[in-house]
Parts: sequence; structure tokens; C-alpha cells
Amino acid sequence: MRHFLNCTHPAAEFLVLLLIVTVVAAGYLAGSTGADICGTGKSTDPDPTTFAGYVDYVLDDLVQNTASSPYGDNKGAIYYEKFYPDISPGAARGNSICHGKGSDCQKCLSDILKYLKPCDAFTTGSAQYAGCSMQFQQY
Repeated sequence: MRHFLNCTHPAAEFLVLLLIVTVVAAGYLAGSTGADICGTGKSTDPDPTTFAGYVDYVLDDLVQNTASSPYGDNKGAIYYEKFYPDISPGAARGNSICHGKGSDCQKCLSDILKYLKPCDAFTTGSAQYAGCSMQFQQY
């Protein structure tokens, strides 16, 4: 009987295939996880076609500087530099702006949104950021 990997040991072949499936599944799950917003450990998986989803994608990149944002991972450094000009984008990478701010998290995100001018195309929207709830308004 000819096996998929042309292997003489069906058990070994099964283990190799299982490993491949596990790696692919793990990669898919990792890629579909949203950013950890405000350091709470909760995640979002936004829809970029909505106002809240677009902002969430930008915040995903801004707050966590992940490369998974469809808008590119340079936006985080760009907005970070505008919001905190005394910190270089290089030093800012991988750091979370609003992480650990507790009750100041809402103000932190609100201040950041002032720089998200692409959102002007939308009127109003709302989103829940892991206990850091806020109403988005047009700036």
C-alpha cells in the first residue's frame, strides 16, 4: 500500500500529518485573534468595513503595534510619534500606549482618536473595548 509521504511506517506518517495540521491550525488561530486592548487580556476581532471596526484595526496597530493590521504596522509608530513626540517610534515599538492606565484608559483612547482623521468619512459609531467603553464621535 502506497502512503501519502511514501513512508514505510504508517504511524510515523500519521504523526507527521498530525503535526502539519496542528501547525496550520495554530497559525490560523493566532492570525484571527484581535489585539489585547488596554491590557485587560480581552481581545476583539473587528470588521474594518464599519466605523468602530476601522478604528479598532488602527488601535490594534497603535496600542499593540502588531503586524496583523491590514493598514500596515507603521501606523502605530506614526501615531505614537504624533501623540508622544518625546518618544521615538523605534523605542515605542512593542509598547502599549494605554496599557495599565486603568480609569484613564478611556481618555487615553479618546485622545488617540483625535489623530485618526480617516474616520472623518464616518459620522458616529460605538464600540466596546474590553471594559473601556466609549462613544466615538467625528473629530
